[in-house]
Amino acid sequence: MAETLATSIFSIEGADQPGRIERMRKALEAMPGVRAVEINYILDTARVRYDPNKASLASIKATMK
Repeated sequence: MAETLATSIFSIEGADQPGRIERMRKALEAMPGVRAVEINYILDTARVRYDPNKASLASIKATMK
């Protein structure tokens, strides 16, 4: 059975702090169900592709804090 992925775009704070954003990206990528994380430093956004059966929006948001 094919995995159904969702994509959400989140505003991020601290995009002017690359070390903080890199730690957040790595934490998101380590989450079960997260398949891809793309950071846009110009728009201050994070685009997250994930399996909603394995990762919830709440858990993704909590990891981003």
